[in-house]
Amino acid sequence: LSQIAEQIIRVIWMLLATFFIMRIGTGDYVTAVVQSTFAAFIGMLASYGVLFFYLWKEGKLKSLFGKQAVHPDINPTAIVIETFKEAIPFIITGSAVQLFQLIDQWTFIRTMEKFTSYSNSQLQVLYAYLSSNPSKITMILIAVAISIAGVGIPLLTENMVKKDLRGAAKLIINNLQLLLLFIVPAIAGSVILAKPLYTVFYGAPDSQAHLLFAASLIQVIFLALYSVLAPMLQAIFETRKAINYFAIGVLVKAILQLPLIIFLGALGPVISTAIGLGVPIALMYKRLHTVTHFSRKTVFRKALLICILTVLMAIPVAVFYWLFQFILSPTSRMGSIIHLVLGGGLGILVYGVLALVTRMADQLLGARAARLRAKLHIK
Repeated sequence: LSQIAEQIIRVIWMLLATFFIMRIGTGDYVTAVVQSTFAAFIGMLASYGVLFFYLWKEGKLKSLFGKQAVHPDINPTAIVIETFKEAIPFIITGSAVQLFQLIDQWTFIRTMEKFTSYSNSQLQVLYAYLSSNPSKITMILIAVAISIAGVGIPLLTENMVKKDLRGAAKLIINNLQLLLLFIVPAIAGSVILAKPLYTVFYGAPDSQAHLLFAASLIQVIFLALYSVLAPMLQAIFETRKAINYFAIGVLVKAILQLPLIIFLGALGPVISTAIGLGVPIALMYKRLHTVTHFSRKTVFRKALLICILTVLMAIPVAVFYWLFQFILSPTSRMGSIIHLVLGGGLGILVYGVLALVTRMADQLLGARAARLRAKLHIK
């Protein structure tokens, strides 16, 4: 919840501050950029707020900040050093998204200027369509997905310490199922409603902005899978492998970047990122199986069921969106909000009922799923 709060508040601060500065205030873009960067600090405060609230609610603040018992056998310096040693590989592998964005930033405009007739100002706009605009929404989706699927990662390490490979294998399956249970329908719904979603944040998109936004949303599945598989691999003490696979992914991205930009234009960086992440995802998945021997058939069956439920959800949402356009156009912000509320609500309702019927929701909701089935008279 703290991770979700961090991303949502960060994006809200970024957009509101920029809007007030550029449209109502001085219009100084440097000040707007400063506030956009400062939004990360505000998001961090929101994250701490959620954490401290739950600590206070559970009565743990007093024990946390109260006088601590003295333990002469504990070496604080050794603990700090060990913490840094464990944290650095997580930071390295976790920087993939930012590093891939830097590669795009360094190469996209320079390459397009050499091989196309676009002006620099047109390329700045294209780069915003490609990177800046989608990231506000995609980072929220990734944060929610990771916070849901990453809950069991500490338990994974515990199972490996106890040499409980069966328990570790079960946790890997559960983590992947939780990730896919959220991210697949979220992406499908977002792609269908991409136009009103974009309009709410940035105004009605042209065809190119719409295409790049939808492509960036689809790319989220690769970002989310990588962001969950890399920590899981490190949780089973395969840190060196995780870093090696991260390096391979960066190398693949760097090699494919220029050719794909030359041949596919603005779609090139999106596809190179997907492939650059897809390679380490495949390697990490294979290594996790080699170490824990989790059932790949079970993962495939659960993933297939989630995809089927998503298709069954996507069809009525797509039909609704197509028909509702004749009643209310999604070219205005208010019209787009209504599209999102009604279309998104329909998708959540359909997918929720299907997940309850198939018992997929039990993994996410626990005992509450049974109570929901009873209220809705679902057997």
